[in-house]
Amino acid sequence: MCNLPHSPAADHHKAPILAQLQAIVGERGTAPGAGGGVLVNDGPYFESSGPAAAGNLALDQSLRARDPAWGIRRVEDVVQVAGDRGLVLGRRIAMPANNLMLAFWHG
Repeated sequence: MCNLPHSPAADHHKAPILAQLQAIVGERGTAPGAGGGVLVNDGPYFESSGPAAAGNLALDQSLRARDPAWGIRRVEDVVQVAGDRGLVLGRRIAMPANNLMLAFWHG
């Protein structure tokens, strides 16, 4: 089992998208993948290529009711913001419970 420290990025669906990516890659845009590593983020995401799961829609609605800046992110938006910081989406892996794992590395 892998014990990774908790990061603010782990709560990505609760943060505005720019705050989410800043937590992941740093305010100066220095990505963990810049040294040849891989940045992995998992959780619920929306994709334009298919319908959203009912549970993800309910979670998104609940989060946005608490704070309009919160909510489940669209994969395409996260990829765009990450790309602006030099990261490339290398893998998209479907996970249990309608979650996705996104793996980025420095482009």
